[in-house]
Amino acid sequence: MKTKKEDCPVKKICKFLNVKQKELSEIIGVSEVTVNRWASGSVVTPFVIVKHFELLEENHILKEKIKLVDLIVSSFQKLNVK
Repeated sequence: MKTKKEDCPVKKICKFLNVKQKELSEIIGVSEVTVNRWASGSVVTPFVIVKHFELLEENHILKEKIKLVDLIVSSFQKLNVK
């Protein structure tokens, strides 16, 4: 069963993280061939891997928020230095 591009968890997470399938395979610790099979739809992406992708996305978002908070704190500290 082929998966629509917009429904493919592999393609979604690669786009979100701005990584290639090879890089994703290294991040999650599986072979590039396995990721390619999930992406092509020739093998269904396991539920646990889809959940892993969701956690990767959430982690990425939280890291970006922390960077923003750190930037704000740093800016305020610079303003208060006399």
